Amino acid sequence: MTQSEHEAWNARNFPGTRQLCEQCGEPTGRCEDDSLYANDDGEIGPLCEECWHTANAQVDAPSGARSAE
Repeated sequence: MTQSEHEAWNARNFPGTRQLCEQCGEPTGRCEDDSLYANDDGEIGPLCEECWHTANAQVDAPSGARSAE
């Protein structure tokens, strides 16, 4: 196995510290230092940017209003 083949194999089989979104399960593209959490309360997350925007739109919506989904 060449060095580049070994690197590719490792990337597929050992994603390391790849952070996954709590809502959709997709990679967040972030690490622990810059994780996104809903409404910055630290209780819902880590989130990818799309789920973060959706979660914060629901939190920020006026009472009785529903965000567009």
